[in-house]
Amino acid sequence: MNLMDDILTDGEEAGITFSIDYPELRRLIEEKSDVLDDVKEPVLVSWDLWDGNVLVDAGRITAIIDFERSLWADPLMEHYFSHFNYTPGFVKGYGHAITTESELKRRSLYDLYFDLVLRIECAYRQYDNQEHVNWTIHNLEEGIERFRLS
Repeated sequence: MNLMDDILTDGEEAGITFSIDYPELRRLIEEKSDVLDDVKEPVLVSWDLWDGNVLVDAGRITAIIDFERSLWADPLMEHYFSHFNYTPGFVKGYGHAITTESELKRRSLYDLYFDLVLRIECAYRQYDNQEHVNWTIHNLEEGIERFRLS
């Protein structure tokens, strides 16, 4: 929960607003966060694992780069389990699918967290690409709705 608290504090301090106020979003997150107790053994998660950070030569992975977002966490926090990238190929290679109610609920928390990061980091990274900023606003609003329904 510390990660979620930190990103929400960053959002408040940057003056980022969304369709739900911060106290209500915190209440909703708290209401759904008991499933985090099911994580018994954290692992090193890249959390920025995407095609651009995986180097391949002759069909073999030769390196994984860009570890500034790495953390010890639930393996299901890995980016390729997210609503952006959850694919049969990744699931097969990883050897684990999201199947239980607890896993689904934890993944919804991680998706919301990532959607918040994408939106809030715009202020701190001073993005001037308004198309990207607008995309993060729309993505977060969809993410909040997905989280409400999870």
